Amino acid sequence: MNSKTVLPAAGILVIICAALIISFLPQPSHAPSIKTFSSYEEMKTFIKENSGVSDIFGGTLLSANIPDEGMRQASATLGQEKSTAGAGSSGASEYSTTNVQVEGVDEADIVKNDGKYIYAISDNNVVISEVYPPENMSVVAELNYTGKSIQGIYINGDRLVVIGSVYVYYPRPLGILKGSSRPLSLPQTFVHIFDISDRSSPKLVKNITADGYYTNSRMLGDYVYVLTNQYISSWDDIYIPQVRVNGVSVDSAAFPRIYYFGMPDYGYTFTTIFSVNVRASDSGGVKKKIFLTGSSRTIYVSKNNIYTTYPKRYRPRIMESRLINEVLLPTLPANITSQISPLLSSGNYSYENQVKISEILMKYYNSMTDEQRKDYEKLLQQRLSQFYERISRDLYKTEIHRISISNGEIEPEAQGEVPGYVKNQFSMDEHNGYFRIATTIPSWWMHDVKSKNNIYVLDMDMKITGKIEDIAPGESIYAVRFMGNRAYMVTFKRTDPFFVIDLSDPASPRILGKLKIPGFSDYLHPYDENHIIGIGKETETVNTSWGETTLQNGLKLALFDVSDVSHPIEIAKYGIGDRGTSSP
Repeated sequence: MNSKTVLPAAGILVIICAALIISFLPQPSHAPSIKTFSSYEEMKTFIKENSGVSDIFGGTLLSANIPDEGMRQASATLGQEKSTAGAGSSGASEYSTTNVQVEGVDEADIVKNDGKYIYAISDNNVVISEVYPPENMSVVAELNYTGKSIQGIYINGDRLVVIGSVYVYYPRPLGILKGSSRPLSLPQTFVHIFDISDRSSPKLVKNITADGYYTNSRMLGDYVYVLTNQYISSWDDIYIPQVRVNGVSVDSAAFPRIYYFGMPDYGYTFTTIFSVNVRASDSGGVKKKIFLTGSSRTIYVSKNNIYTTYPKRYRPRIMESRLINEVLLPTLPANITSQISPLLSSGNYSYENQVKISEILMKYYNSMTDEQRKDYEKLLQQRLSQFYERISRDLYKTEIHRISISNGEIEPEAQGEVPGYVKNQFSMDEHNGYFRIATTIPSWWMHDVKSKNNIYVLDMDMKITGKIEDIAPGESIYAVRFMGNRAYMVTFKRTDPFFVIDLSDPASPRILGKLKIPGFSDYLHPYDENHIIGIGKETETVNTSWGETTLQNGLKLALFDVSDVSHPIEIAKYGIGDRGTSSP
């Protein structure tokens, strides 16, 4: 073969033949549903057969129980300052509270306020200050958490809840990274409940520890719900996370109930959800559920449900058979497909068969004239772009699990999925028995596939009831806010399209109006029924030596009037600072 045929043929093989080799592997089939494992061995087998993680620890990691830091190490040291203020005197009539997404569902914060006292995280301390009346302002107590990371706090009457994380260090088991004396570091989440009837002398009444990284939490009434993630790094010895109250596990079963959904993933995570009754002073009042999932990071919590989401990641081989059947075979003449098809369907996944298919393709390709090769490559590229456009909704999906909550009870109820990925918790909402979610399907520049944005409405069985797809192609969602029967959404690439979306009919959501302006908002906040505040960045488009580009400048506060839903307008804006200015 001359050089003109070698290089194009190599390009064809990179695109197609590599896919052919992978596609010979068996393709697993899974029907997602809520299940539980009957045994530890069944769980190990499922994880090993369906995940793509490597067994990096040689099978000896976590073969023994992780000891609890418990009251010994995780308890707070109280450094108190004297105050004459009494806990029972009244506070201010008006005071600010944490900005929450759902009224009645409190979120952890670095500052809490009850009108008389301010509770604040400062460095590794929780500082309680009396601030009303202002002439008596003073620090009344400090809780020291040196060596730990405080994630957030809650206030519930005379109860203070401190949530944080600590790394627990252990000698490395024999066989792990031989020759290394560096201890093994594993994360643990703690929840401390303090009685603060006397603000100057907080008393630790309950210490809960849970294995894994702290992910998120919410407080409803007297119950705090906490989520942790523990990654599974070994197929051979899988440590099941525990939740302990004052050092005692809340589950004494040798193999606890673990829920899973039957989907393959690159790697699995134990997501533990546990509830704590902050009023219960004894070792009770803690309940938990364990789920085998992807990494649950973005959650939405209503008064009745926790929705956990994570990206659904297909291993590449699952899509390869479609690449063969939808892209390659339709471009080949009948005499070539008649030679390849028996090898594809024979069930013989040997290397010899793979080589035979490659040789057939090479022979066909080299039989073409230069003009035919150009036409064939153009056809192949066109079909590839069309293929990736079709499968983008299959490749980029978000798994959604609905878990009902009530008075500390935690029950998995339903599972579903939607195309695209969520940006943050404000991309989700529950209203009148429906779950609404906004997603972005990323672009695929190699195949000229543009990003797409979508709104989906699901029922309580997590089945899609209504949808709007392909909003603002080529742009990405920067901010969403659901308010009753409406949604407000901002997408961005070079300008800021501000969309007003009607959700009054769950089966037929529709765009009512939109506004395009420079800059973008990455947070939307309701001011009143007809006005929305946007916080984001001012931008400008400039011409450079490499083409037109958009630069982000200072912080931008915008006020949108949506009283005319078909024609929203920006009635005011204010810029703060120059390029590099930001706000958390």
